[in-house]
Amino acid sequence: MKRFRGTILALLLGVCGSQAAVINIDFQGGGVQYSGLGIAFDLASNTHWTRVGTASVSNLLESDGSTNSGIGVSHTLPTTFLNAGNALLADRVINDVFVPSYQIFLTGFTPNREMDLYFYNGFYAQEYTVTGVGTASTQPDGSSASLSVGSWTEGEEYAVIQNVIADGSGNVTINVVPQVSFGGLGTFGTIAGMQIATGAVVPEPSSVALLGGALLALGFRRHSR
Repeated sequence: MKRFRGTILALLLGVCGSQAAVINIDFQGGGVQYSGLGIAFDLASNTHWTRVGTASVSNLLESDGSTNSGIGVSHTLPTTFLNAGNALLADRVINDVFVPSYQIFLTGFTPNREMDLYFYNGFYAQEYTVTGVGTASTQPDGSSASLSVGSWTEGEEYAVIQNVIADGSGNVTINVVPQVSFGGLGTFGTIAGMQIATGAVVPEPSSVALLGGALLALGFRRHSR
């Protein structure tokens, strides 16, 4: 009976997945690396953000600054921009000519891992889409780059897409379309920061069926006693 219960516990752990975590990305080209909290809920001590420029980065650190996440990020924006002001919103990666869209690629998740994605911008309105999940927009004005985290507003300095699920290969693709910005700031593709707040693994139907069968068997064994 103890061995059978151990099998049930293993199934539960396999279905529910590993512990949640927050991964912070500061997109920039070598300015002051942001240290602090974002909008995603996290421990007050978890203030680490990984600097990402134009090159891809693998195995991003989690927000505690010491745990390897195994998650990688890349994008199709070719240049960086440095600016005085808030270390997250002012510095950014950018395409300084108009492009119809660009992509952000996340890799290395457990297949079917669920997450919420947070996007940050201090300049130029952007629309973020994860196909089949949803769309969200940032529409910062000319003063956004100097604002601190307590003054950030959803739909202006940051946007959120919830309940994103990694595909069967553990990947997520975000398509971003530059928009006409407030104050005539233009339509350049750009992003200043991003947070990945991971949750549970969404079980495959076969895993749910296996767990259900095991629970039924456990119930039958108890009843037969």
